[in-house]
Amino acid sequence: MKDKFDFKGGTGSTVKESFDNRKEYKEQAKIKNVDLLDTLYQNCNYGLLNQNYEPVCLNTDENLTNLSKFSESTSGLFAINFVVRAFESFRRYYVATTLERGLEFPPIIGQPTPKRAFANLDSTWSRYILTQINNYGLLLAETLDDVNNHKHIIFDLIKKNIEEFPITKSGFLLSNKCPISVSGLVIELTELKYDKDSEKNQFFNSYEYGCFAEVVTEMGFHIDKNVPWRIIANLDSPIMKQQIQRYFPGPYSSEDILNKTYRKKTHFEDISSVYFFYARTLQRALEKFGITHRPAYSQEFLIEETLKIRMLETGMSMDNFSHMRNQVLNSHRSYSSMYPNDPLKPAAAKIGKFCSEKIKEIYLAKKQKSSYSISTIKDLM
Repeated sequence: MKDKFDFKGGTGSTVKESFDNRKEYKEQAKIKNVDLLDTLYQNCNYGLLNQNYEPVCLNTDENLTNLSKFSESTSGLFAINFVVRAFESFRRYYVATTLERGLEFPPIIGQPTPKRAFANLDSTWSRYILTQINNYGLLLAETLDDVNNHKHIIFDLIKKNIEEFPITKSGFLLSNKCPISVSGLVIELTELKYDKDSEKNQFFNSYEYGCFAEVVTEMGFHIDKNVPWRIIANLDSPIMKQQIQRYFPGPYSSEDILNKTYRKKTHFEDISSVYFFYARTLQRALEKFGITHRPAYSQEFLIEETLKIRMLETGMSMDNFSHMRNQVLNSHRSYSSMYPNDPLKPAAAKIGKFCSEKIKEIYLAKKQKSSYSISTIKDLM
């Protein structure tokens, strides 16, 4: 480990210099006696997948269910209630011990106080998808010659842009367009720029920060390797598990409690998000011509489109589409009557199952790589 770090990522004037700078950070950013969580290359979307690799988000509402406010925050910041309890327990111990021993606090973060925390997924998603609807609507208006053709044109546009711009809520949740803070597990202790590695030197070169890092990780948190002022609840930590189980007596594991109380699966919202996207994109295109039209789509059309889009978002081969479509539609036709209030639920569950198998394959491969392995340009893109 280096005696002194001098990271320069974010300041390169050429592509090669930028690559070399980021490569140095990826391969050398370490803190003695502390295992860092790499949310950029190894543990992407931490906290946003359940044990079955299904995308999950925080189960909350307008009443802020399952959330608590930080008592030390002056900005009205929130996180999941057990995360707030764990952080405030850590903070009390860390501040009191540091003062008692006459030690210094780390640079930049001082006595740790939340500066950023929970971001509401519905609000974040809404801003994102409305922007995409506007962009796609303008593109659709350029080529639309018959309203009846809009479905094919929209899908062709989606197919061309899907790698950069996901359409479903699940696709958005696991993309780089969605902040990890929607998990409710994240606390940031300052507001520096994420892409300026030079500003991170102050953390890695600080003895006081090293002490902070050891204590905070012992008390139930990860430190994000790429954002050293960001701490994330360690769901495998015994201390964090105790906080999760605190108000749930009985034979329930922390994972059980997370699944039953704190999480909901986003794939049950994907079919409705596809309907919303298609309908609103068409309406946006027709606005240019002063036309109002409310399209009607069959349930089976929406199911098929959602399956195709989720296959593209997760990188599945479209060669398997016909086989998967038959299974999904069979599930819909066989079981939808059992869910009169949500007839699309069986189909959504089946699509979610297919996608989770692909997601598992992708994420297990990432986890097997060392966070400090030699970098290639592909790694850093």
